[in-house]
Amino acid sequence: MGLISKAFSDIITFSRSSNATRVGPDGKVQYAPHNLMLRSQELDNAAWTKDNCTATANAIAAPDGTVTADMITDGASGSPSLYLTASVTIAASVPHTASGYVKRGNTDWIRFIVQDGSFGNQTAVWFNLATGATTSGGTLTSVGNGWYRFSVTATIGSATTAEYQINTAAASSSNTRVSGGTYYLWGAQLSQGSIAGDYTPTTSAAVYGPRFDYDPVTLAAKGLLIEEQRTNLLTYSEDFTNGAAYISGRATISANTAAAPDGNTTADSLTQSGSTTSGYVAGYSTNSGTNTYTFSVFVKPNGKNFVRLTEALSGSDRSTYFNLSSGTVGTKDAAHTAAISAYTNGWYRVSISYSGSAASYYPGVYLADTDNSTTVVASGGVYVWGTQLELGAFATSYIPTVASTVTRSADVASVNTLSPWFNATEGTIYAEAEPFSLTAGTVAYAISDGTTSNYMASWTQVNEHFLVVSGGSTQASLDGGTYVVNQYTKTAGAYKANDFALSLNGGAVVTDSSGSIPTVSVLGIGNRNSANYLNGHIKRLAYYPRRLTNAELQSLTS
Repeated sequence: MGLISKAFSDIITFSRSSNATRVGPDGKVQYAPHNLMLRSQELDNAAWTKDNCTATANAIAAPDGTVTADMITDGASGSPSLYLTASVTIAASVPHTASGYVKRGNTDWIRFIVQDGSFGNQTAVWFNLATGATTSGGTLTSVGNGWYRFSVTATIGSATTAEYQINTAAASSSNTRVSGGTYYLWGAQLSQGSIAGDYTPTTSAAVYGPRFDYDPVTLAAKGLLIEEQRTNLLTYSEDFTNGAAYISGRATISANTAAAPDGNTTADSLTQSGSTTSGYVAGYSTNSGTNTYTFSVFVKPNGKNFVRLTEALSGSDRSTYFNLSSGTVGTKDAAHTAAISAYTNGWYRVSISYSGSAASYYPGVYLADTDNSTTVVASGGVYVWGTQLELGAFATSYIPTVASTVTRSADVASVNTLSPWFNATEGTIYAEAEPFSLTAGTVAYAISDGTTSNYMASWTQVNEHFLVVSGGSTQASLDGGTYVVNQYTKTAGAYKANDFALSLNGGAVVTDSSGSIPTVSVLGIGNRNSANYLNGHIKRLAYYPRRLTNAELQSLTS
């Protein structure tokens, strides 16, 4: 029997109802592949307005080899308007990138426009489909067989709708259409941010794709990122000069002075000014009450190699220091959990987690010359970008904000059809996972019937437990050893009636010789029934339709 290759989407059902960031293969912070444009391959659909033009569905082979590319034919050139267009809801005042795949029909030039829903804030670009030339910006990249992928980045402004508009053009920079002019279009996409991202097909709704994450320094693939829902409670996360969102003292804040971790020149400088007491910038949050909070920010040395994070705007408030030269946590308040992670181009993300009500005021970044000292010389500073305050005991992926707080929805991945590969009588599940926190009640995987009464799961809490529950009763609870935060752990759990086993990182096999197997129907990846989220990476997940031997379990996880 020959091997069958299938794509991620052919096997795994993934959903997330909002945008979310990841570290891309280039090491930069970016939005995961997504598409806000509806009916991306169905230009004949009513979602696309044909103003004196027609769309012929499935006219030729698209760049992916399927006959799904549509032919667009413009009408009479003397008409007052002549274009294919679609509108989409967007976030205001942030960059968006429009893209698509286009191929020459019987005319060379096309004009592409992205603008707001009132025909304002217009960005117009011309593409030559015979030569690959562009006019007035944008990019046009050959992908073979006469097809090009174009992209145009624009900031619409305060509007919350954008229009994606395209038509033939008589020449470069010309607004004259070509009567009967044709071109082929496929894969229309509108993405938040300044990159087009991988093409993500849509039908009746926007699609937010899975996050395959990468190490920002080594660029090594880290696996599928699964996180619970979180909200960034700070606004204008990349604009520390905004007086409504931030307050500063003994320091100068200069906007857009350096390339940020996302590659754009949106990082601000925080420079000590006029005093030997620490300069600072602090973000305002209206969230109140006693909770567990995590405050994080990206920082980079610019004359000073130390910063301290505080919970609120007070010199006596609890603080933790960070060494930006060595990339280490310095003097830490006993009430804090602190972390520092290296990013591309000399950046670090620093964070403190704490319990208290101070988050209703101003969590801040203070400058420092040395560890555990509030006295500094009146020069030098750091670059700052991407501040975040969230409810929770650890920092999750960056959530950009502008004028309001933003909620990132949970990542939900599952395999909803276990047939024909699943063996109901015996089997082995292997997982290689990296949790961000050892929080009780989180899983690397769970095979269940959609309830909490019947399941087999790998629990990634302080100790790894292979837990088997049938009819609401625990059949096996195997403790294989200790997980370590931000490190990959390999586990293999085996099941068979009255014969359960678990090995962690090649360690001694733990067994249970009594218990029955639950009836199950769905595999949750990094979750159990859309809950108990891993908050970390799944690097590898494998299934074997037999109960591997104890020696095989150890070998598999070593």
